[in-house]
Amino acid sequence: MVRRRRWIYLATIPLGMSVVAVAQENCRARIAISVDAEVPDARDPSFLSGLLADPQYRLTWVSGDSDLVIFDLSGPAGDPDCASMVEQIRRSAAVLEVKRLDDPPLD
Repeated sequence: MVRRRRWIYLATIPLGMSVVAVAQENCRARIAISVDAEVPDARDPSFLSGLLADPQYRLTWVSGDSDLVIFDLSGPAGDPDCASMVEQIRRSAAVLEVKRLDDPPLD
């Protein structure tokens, strides 16, 4: 039985390491979003899901008020610097401006 346990532990270590490696390859960007005055709460989950429209991406609130909100944007590795999602957010009628910030997202 001791051998079997050792084998199980050794088999799970590489699997866990590969999951961590994949998670680190996601795109990340810190963005400032200026929203229309008609948006009551830019942190509202229904508003945010309407901006993203793709479950592979995630917006995490960093700071801001009703006019200008700063988010960390993360998404799949196939989108360098999350550029395609930034463009999609920029096209929203409720968004006045989207600006990429120089500061990298905090981990």
